[in-house]
Amino acid sequence: MPRKLKIASIHCGSNKAPLIDEIVSKNGYTVDCIEMNNLLYAKVDAYDGIIISGAPILLSKEGVDGYLPYFKNVRSFTKPILGICFGHQMLGALEDGKIELIEEDRDWQSITFENHPLFDNLTSPVDMTEDHCEVLIPGESFQIIAQSSTCKNEAMVHSELPRFGVQFHPETSEENGEQLLRNF
Repeated sequence: MPRKLKIASIHCGSNKAPLIDEIVSKNGYTVDCIEMNNLLYAKVDAYDGIIISGAPILLSKEGVDGYLPYFKNVRSFTKPILGICFGHQMLGALEDGKIELIEEDRDWQSITFENHPLFDNLTSPVDMTEDHCEVLIPGESFQIIAQSSTCKNEAMVHSELPRFGVQFHPETSEENGEQLLRNF
């Protein structure tokens, strides 16, 4: 019997984080929850992938410098990483991205995406739930692959590494979000 893939689910304070674990487990993966404060000491290389949750943190106001040290282990991780909301912003911040305040969005949005495996079996535009008031302006390492009328960076992909970020919340976006998590 093949080994179950192990995913590290980095919980950054979002009350939605357990939903990520539930969906990933339901799809046959082993999930280990790691609190962001413990990420510095985690042996992330033991995992087949990492998912970084959202957080009730406004990086545009607090700044990223206080949070970058937690993600030091993630910088050298070469296997797939998916950042969701705060996780998306932190992936970008690790690569010279800037976070800006925008109008608050806490509703469903119609998201237009480019042809990319992250969106396999989904039709553009796709409806996903939002819960943010910031946007990441990525550095040169990331390419934007999805946007909505309220956010110009709904999803991005790294140009060399298997790193993906989504500003929306697939864990609360019903079947569309579950499909995106399966694609990851």
